[in-house]
Amino acid sequence: MLDEKQAQCQNPDCGRPIEVIAGHRPRRYCCDACKQAAHRARLKAAQMAAEEAARLARIQEERAVLLDRYGSLLPETLDLLQSFRTPSLVEQVARVIVAEKEHARQTYNGERSSLIEELLLMGEQIGFPSLSSEIFDLSAGVPSWLAFCDEVSLEWLYLAKDAAHLKIQAKDGRKRLVQLVPHS
Repeated sequence: MLDEKQAQCQNPDCGRPIEVIAGHRPRRYCCDACKQAAHRARLKAAQMAAEEAARLARIQEERAVLLDRYGSLLPETLDLLQSFRTPSLVEQVARVIVAEKEHARQTYNGERSSLIEELLLMGEQIGFPSLSSEIFDLSAGVPSWLAFCDEVSLEWLYLAKDAAHLKIQAKDGRKRLVQLVPHS
């Protein structure tokens, strides 16, 4: 049984107890072979760390080239492109991804423009009144409506359109009610 204070060989593959000689500097290795093996292990670990650092630097450089060439891409997309080893395949897939992004951007902008146009036409019908919901408050007047349309998300534009539609229905309902009630 080893004494808890008993020195052990510092070679990671050994760990045998070392004889402690009183008055001498404490030994770190049980023999010269372990000392040499530990030295080789340190050199190998340093070499592996340097290779890993070089690999990570190369990956970052490849990512930077992809970002420069194709614009902002999600990290997952960059990982996928980097997993391809054929440059022509990377080029084809990247072009398709960029085309998809552009299509999505155009679709979004088209939907947004159409929605803003509808909302402003509805506002014109009802005189650009103030609108409110649980999420937003839109002040009355054309400048407020224009500023609102420029600043808010697509979701808020849909909510504002719904609120404007309710105002139009209420206005039309009041008109019909006035027409039905005879004036005295």
